[in-house]
Amino acid sequence: MLDHYYRDPKCLEEKRQNYLAIYLHEMADVFHQQGRSYLPGRHAISLVAQFGSWLHEIGRKIREVTPEDAELFLAQRYPGVNAASSKQSQETLIKERVPINRVMRMIREKHPIRKKLTAVDKSVAAVAEHLSANRGLAPTTIQHYCYQVRRFLEIRFGDGPVRPAGIKPMDVHDYARITGVVRGTLPPLCRRQRQVLGFPAIAG
Repeated sequence: MLDHYYRDPKCLEEKRQNYLAIYLHEMADVFHQQGRSYLPGRHAISLVAQFGSWLHEIGRKIREVTPEDAELFLAQRYPGVNAASSKQSQETLIKERVPINRVMRMIREKHPIRKKLTAVDKSVAAVAEHLSANRGLAPTTIQHYCYQVRRFLEIRFGDGPVRPAGIKPMDVHDYARITGVVRGTLPPLCRRQRQVLGFPAIAG
């Protein structure tokens, strides 16, 4: 429904060739279905089109667009607008942020951020699978165990590789001291960590 908001052929073609063209079409369809007034709808689409042109200029791939990019675009569009600016300037920036936030949500729906799994993530996932398949524990119990296991591994190995074979009993005691685990909970904590220690041998 872009042609509802842009009657001039040249202007319409520019929007159809925009870096974010697919999202401009979707926004135009939604606005038309919602009965959005002509001028506000056109303004919102034009703003997103400018955002698209800016992204293209800086060489940002659409799947890599971040909220920081959106904020930088708005900051360059409205330099100097902050808490000390006039109420009118602040309200204008707030209104301009709405269509930008909308297209950011649309982008994330099409291009979800894929978090790179860390060594700890992979180890905890393996432990969870082992507890479920070989121990038959309830999901809530597994979740509780894995929470403690994750904290322990993050403290013991940080961002480095996880080597369960290198874990010593003193590491568990150090973890208890660092995290403030009380004495009465240390035995069950050790049992949880033994799931990590024993997993490689069980899994081969």
